[in-house]
Amino acid sequence: MSTSPVRRISVGRRQPKLPSDSIFCFIDRDSNLFMESYFREAIILERRRSARSGKPFLTMLVDLGKLSPSVKPDVIQKVAGSLFANTRDTDIKGWFRYNTIIGVIFTETDVSQRDLIHQKVAEGITGLCGKETADGIGISFHIFPDVENADFLKDGAEAGYSWEKIESYLLEMNERRRGARIIKRVLDIVGGILFLLLAMPFFIIIPVLIKLTSKGPVIFKQERIGLHGKRFTFLKFRSMRIGQSDAIHRAFVKDLIRGSNGAPDDKGAGQDVPDKKVYKIKNDPRITPIGNFLRKSSLDELPQFINVLRGEMSFVGPRPPIPYEVKDYDIWHLRRILDVKPGLTGLWQVKGRSSIGFDEMVRLDLQYARTWTLWMDLKLIVQTPFVMLRGRGAY
Repeated sequence: MSTSPVRRISVGRRQPKLPSDSIFCFIDRDSNLFMESYFREAIILERRRSARSGKPFLTMLVDLGKLSPSVKPDVIQKVAGSLFANTRDTDIKGWFRYNTIIGVIFTETDVSQRDLIHQKVAEGITGLCGKETADGIGISFHIFPDVENADFLKDGAEAGYSWEKIESYLLEMNERRRGARIIKRVLDIVGGILFLLLAMPFFIIIPVLIKLTSKGPVIFKQERIGLHGKRFTFLKFRSMRIGQSDAIHRAFVKDLIRGSNGAPDDKGAGQDVPDKKVYKIKNDPRITPIGNFLRKSSLDELPQFINVLRGEMSFVGPRPPIPYEVKDYDIWHLRRILDVKPGLTGLWQVKGRSSIGFDEMVRLDLQYARTWTLWMDLKLIVQTPFVMLRGRGAY
């Protein structure tokens, strides 16, 4: 896979000034590596391309953070030179974290060659920097999508995902949204406390109604998948009889993701939408009488304010999926749990709910992840009570 690089780096000598009206204006003149902002966009672009094509790609991170500041400038030159000499022209080389981590995106590469690439790069760095220095340089590989090895897809596994380090840093690097994310978290905490105080009467009445109408605990706990595939305990008021099998829901979700289900909406009968479908289980025999009311009014969701206070969810975001749902996802569906924290409400709940198919729901989630602002969050929060009162799409 070794070919001559675009430009060889002369170790220890500053490169000549590059034209400012070309792609070279995105290159760090000292190392000839792409700058952070350009490399970040390249990762995002490759991730989107991979999600659509289904072909995984490989990203390598070379961590120089443990090196002494006195030797780092010289080592950076040597490492960058080695990477240009031992990777292809088409492989994108840039700063993942400026002056600390160098990244290489291997486009159109068989990810099974990871060990071979690692060996070649490590030998090149050792040859230029010496073994002692090379031992202090960390080399790691990250596959997207690493579906086969994603721990959040494995039953009983702890949360973990090879791509999480890159996803987390992409969020961290987004200066425009960093402040907004802090404010969003503060609003989640303050709003969560206020809503819990206001909803306190419901936390007294609803448990009594549940206990009077069915046996079992008041709170239903379920494992869900949150941001970056991290699992957490999802809370709801129990609306089902205890001891019920999830086989009905598993089969429904599998068909939903495949786009092969959707029942006629009885509420549309006699109206101008006779062909409208509902993408939700109707007349579920597992639901208790009070549970049916709680679901239609969305009052069963109230305990999730505790999930918000814990930081596992936000007020606004995609709904967190059950682990067995994610196993049937297409690659591009995964972005709804990798790009943004799950929420109580969102574009799907306000604009679509049970009246649209799964792919349309995911597109709304991705639209939110791509364009969210604090103002959008506030508008969705204000619109949610009206959607709940109408009860449209709630089953």
